[in-house]
Amino acid sequence: MGSFDGVAEDYQEARRSYPDALRERLVSEGLLGSQSVVVDLGAGTGQLARLLAVVAREVVAIEPESDMVRVGTEATADFDNVRWQQGSDSDVPRILGHRFVDLVAIGNAFHHLDQPVLLRTLDQHIEDGGAVAVCSSSTPVWLQDAEWSAALRSVLSTELGADVGSRAGVPDHHAEALVLADSPFAVVDKWVDERSERRSCESVVGELVSSASGRISPAAAIRLRTAIEPFASSGFVQETVTATALVARRP
Repeated sequence: MGSFDGVAEDYQEARRSYPDALRERLVSEGLLGSQSVVVDLGAGTGQLARLLAVVAREVVAIEPESDMVRVGTEATADFDNVRWQQGSDSDVPRILGHRFVDLVAIGNAFHHLDQPVLLRTLDQHIEDGGAVAVCSSSTPVWLQDAEWSAALRSVLSTELGADVGSRAGVPDHHAEALVLADSPFAVVDKWVDERSERRSCESVVGELVSSASGRISPAAAIRLRTAIEPFASSGFVQETVTATALVARRP
């Protein structure tokens, strides 16, 4: 729905983390280990960096927005193997220099990047046998197949315009897989982890606020929460969380 300028705290508080199953699958496939050097590109506040740092020797978290870097640095302070760098996908050659890495993970960000150019660049920096993992933590809260999500869409269409229910600006896994298949990393596997979890109304609205980058006023946030409360139990709604990873390797 928007950029993330000025909403780093909301992003950190409300965004879902990635499932441990993703890390375990990367380990079992031989793509992540105790000697791995990993890049988290478009790192946000470090949700994916934290997941990978549990195993990796080093995680280089690259994020273009200074507020995200600041909050992410604080959020990963318990990990001495996470190193933050402010920059975009075009800065990868500058940040990595002549280094090679084992894995580049991109969480909820690939659709914001210059994909073909980036993948050619990564081909110059990823070790033989390495991979690119394009990850999505879940379907956005305003696009889910649930009554509470439909109630959100109804309010959002009034607050922000009728196009809110579209998937514009949301990852398209099929299109992303086609881009990967036409890159040096042409062998693409799709991993899906689906689970049902309770989620607080505050967290749902927080995700919306962080996604809309200032377009949702405090009064509108209250109206959004009010809209989903009839579908909540003790302040929580039930969410189907579908985490997806497109893991691409060289032929």
